[in-house]
Amino acid sequence: MKQTIRELAKSYYEAMGRKDEKDIERRLHPSVTFLSPVAEFNGKQEVFSWVKGFLPNFESLTIRSACAHESQAMLAYDIKFPGSDKVVRGAAMLDFD
Repeated sequence: MKQTIRELAKSYYEAMGRKDEKDIERRLHPSVTFLSPVAEFNGKQEVFSWVKGFLPNFESLTIRSACAHESQAMLAYDIKFPGSDKVVRGAAMLDFD
């Protein structure tokens, strides 16, 4: 059974929440691009290296909502960082070719 765009995006962020490096790497396309306001990474190895470095920096990542339309998915999530009782709210837009 083929996964929907929403399911693909959600399963990637669930793997992030579990800090499952093998599952994360498996889900990255060879020509993936990660773009944020402060950085851009291109290609599976570059993106995966950044992700591996980010994983130890948070305690939990919980998806609050996920939706999709055509080739895009949008996720809202909460990240809890060590030493803080508060969560940081985040959002991600994923484009699929």
